[in-house]
Amino acid sequence: LQDFDRALELNPNCTQAISSRGKTYQLMGHYDQALKEFKRAIEFKPQDTWLIVCRGEIYQLIGNYSKALNDFNHALS
Repeated sequence: LQDFDRALELNPNCTQAISSRGKTYQLMGHYDQALKEFKRAIEFKPQDTWLIVCRGEIYQLIGNYSKALNDFNHALS
């Protein structure tokens, strides 16, 4: 996480660092923080299918199946 934090200090809009930090939080089980990161990354790249799927995975993990399904359907379209 410290490496991603440093990268974001240098470039606050780096979606790769934001999404990598989100994946790290997801693996740590910090789903609220992971969701924040993916929402932020999607603000910069709203049509990035991978980011939308990742956010859908987080919604699924926290039991918000309707939002997960919306993200997965959006990614498919």
